[in-house]
Amino acid sequence: MEDYIKQSEPEFDQFASDYRQIHTENINKVSGADSEYFSEYKIKEIKDRVDTAPSAWLDLGCGDGLTAKFVRQYFPDAEYKGIDVSDSSIQEARARGISSAEFSVYDGKNFPFPDNTFDVVFSACVFHHIPPEERDGILDECYRVLKPGGKFIVFEHNTYNPVTRKIVRDCIFDANAILLNEGRFKKQIRSHGFRSVLRRFTVFFPRKKPFMWLVRHEHLLRWCMFGGQYYIAAEK
Repeated sequence: MEDYIKQSEPEFDQFASDYRQIHTENINKVSGADSEYFSEYKIKEIKDRVDTAPSAWLDLGCGDGLTAKFVRQYFPDAEYKGIDVSDSSIQEARARGISSAEFSVYDGKNFPFPDNTFDVVFSACVFHHIPPEERDGILDECYRVLKPGGKFIVFEHNTYNPVTRKIVRDCIFDANAILLNEGRFKKQIRSHGFRSVLRRFTVFFPRKKPFMWLVRHEHLLRWCMFGGQYYIAAEK
């Protein structure tokens, strides 16, 4: 990957209105599913992993707010807040009219919340858009706003999967993305004070009829490093 090219304005401003359409067109032929499917699967995965339903949820890099729909579905009592550097994306998120969901623009460095505010800080395929030199500062902020015992859960594309790498190369809004190796990212997260850091691989098979019976058993392959994505779950 080429070095991250800094933009004069948030790069997702230009994609905000048609982000879902572009994303679906980019992944559907290979995956057999649309953008909304993959937003929901992440929240379902978390639902299966948490012992106690969170009361306060931060969505870091919330984009157009689709994740809020599924947080509301699977964690109906959670207070949801989403932040993003893209003002246009935040406007799209607010236009969804999701109840009890608040969306706000932030400066890309400082979260506009007090210490120890959230039970969950969630981030879905955002860190590969953050310049590498800024990631440590964002991880510090994630740690700061979590309550003691709170969960930091981050999904990212898997660098070991060649299909994933091709999808990223072909996607217009991933032009400046720098993917994160899961092993190094896990160590980086741990270095910021997080404990109980674990990672799981996901998305091994296309969401198409011949493979659906295999999709139902993907959880048995969480240890296998060739899934299309991975997530890391850590605790403050």
